[in-house]
Amino acid sequence: MKLILQKILTVLAKAYLAKYKPKIVAVTGNAGKTSTKEAIAAVLRVEKKIRMSGGNLNNELGVPLAIIGDFTEEYYEKGGSMGFWLKVLFKAKWGLLFGQDYPEILVLEYGADRPGDISKLAKNFKP
Repeated sequence: MKLILQKILTVLAKAYLAKYKPKIVAVTGNAGKTSTKEAIAAVLRVEKKIRMSGGNLNNELGVPLAIIGDFTEEYYEKGGSMGFWLKVLFKAKWGLLFGQDYPEILVLEYGADRPGDISKLAKNFKP
């Protein structure tokens, strides 16, 4: 189920990137990714409309969630529920069909649990 959801979210997130064409600032590394991401977002927020990935949502589910919308709090509260994922999918389709006020810049954190994770995220969601 997770693999299917991951594929669907990847396709939807790529569609968002194609439609809205935001600039992407991707933060990666061994340590300090979340703090660095937050500092970059604080500086950019002064002049631009931005969205940053919440918390440490930096994997193949978290990055597309950040691209599609700001689901951080709900993810941590209800991320395992079917209702949450249906809401995400509905909002994603709605945003693609009818448009929305989308950020100019996405500040995303790319993390790794296994070798190849970061290159996979970078390939799918190019900065």
